[in-house]
Amino acid sequence: MKEVLKNRVLFFSSLMLSWAVVYFRRPDAFTNPQFWGEEGKYFFADAYHSGFSSLFNKCNGYFQLFPRLIACLVKSLQIPPEYIPALYNYTWLLVFTGLLVYVWQRLKAGTVKKFFISLSLIIIPLQSEIIMNLTNVQWIFAPFLVIIFSSPQKIKTNKWFWADLLIVFFTGLTGPGCTVLIPLFIFLLYKQKNIIFQNRKQIILFTVAIGTGIVQVISLFNYGSVDRTEGAFTLLNTGFLKFFFYQYAFLLAGEFILNVPAITMIICSIVFLLLIVYLFLKIYKQRNVFGFIALTTGLLFWLASAISYRHDPGFLDPYYNGVRNFYLPSVTFIWTLIYISSMQKQAIILFACLMILFFIETILFVGRTRFSDLHWKTYSAQIHAAKNLKIPINPPGWYIEIENAKKNDLH
Repeated sequence: MKEVLKNRVLFFSSLMLSWAVVYFRRPDAFTNPQFWGEEGKYFFADAYHSGFSSLFNKCNGYFQLFPRLIACLVKSLQIPPEYIPALYNYTWLLVFTGLLVYVWQRLKAGTVKKFFISLSLIIIPLQSEIIMNLTNVQWIFAPFLVIIFSSPQKIKTNKWFWADLLIVFFTGLTGPGCTVLIPLFIFLLYKQKNIIFQNRKQIILFTVAIGTGIVQVISLFNYGSVDRTEGAFTLLNTGFLKFFFYQYAFLLAGEFILNVPAITMIICSIVFLLLIVYLFLKIYKQRNVFGFIALTTGLLFWLASAISYRHDPGFLDPYYNGVRNFYLPSVTFIWTLIYISSMQKQAIILFACLMILFFIETILFVGRTRFSDLHWKTYSAQIHAAKNLKIPINPPGWYIEIENAKKNDLH
């Protein structure tokens, strides 16, 4: 009885704390919702002009099924435009809350581990680019995969199977989540084939994950490139060292690690690399499936970012240009550290101090992010009446273009 009460108290505590941190980091998302990037320029505009026929439009070479589905549903329900940014924001919050529920309901771990793991999702000290917007909801979908594919192979209820299947499907067709993890899925199939191929539900989940990942690969191939920078590629580019160093050092020291001497980056990067090797050895010794999937997921996403920015890896900076690229490797690294720990008194104190450090860094160094007020409500009132309209949105220089909008188009 005490354990059940403890589980409920820690669950609701993590939920309330996570929501509070979301509000602290993006207060304007609640008080003055604004579009961010693609969710306005593409998802909203395409749904406005084309309705459900825009559902499988590509963006940067990828399908973005989930945010486009939300945009199309909102349009079909004839929601007044002034409320649409808020609906997009709260949809992100719903997905994020679902991820917290998955941590507590599906993860085979003690309550204290679940508490720390759930908090780490939102207090990682990076800027708030991925928070409260549909443009970057793909980065919130991806951690679901770690939980789903590390859960016990026998899914006991149809409820969880159908939830898993829907999440894997949307994750696979919303951004690069399943695409990046295709090597991991194939490895798991090989290592666990005697268990997986005796479970029809697991076969379906792996088939959908790999299948949607391949669909995105084909889409990217037709798009022509995954490059985010230009220039001459060389493995000796010191930007790769900087990128690797930032990935892990930023968690502990925030902006103080920017522009440190090269020798410091080299020494710290060697330490981080040895720590990763140690973690894999400990995971192997423990036969820790969750730890292996989490750590491998983070490294694969880091590698995918390094490939995309290989012509100028120094372009990635955790405080400016590459926030979303640092999120998943950071979260999965912390998840691995937490999960493989025994959670004795000393470990609990250590991780409690780490969470407090993240809170302090988030408050002092990251702070609150407020998008510029570009008067969406004023522009939204003109959408139905204007024949052609160019509406400024965040980030600066982005616009929604409304063409040939009819007065009664959404009524």
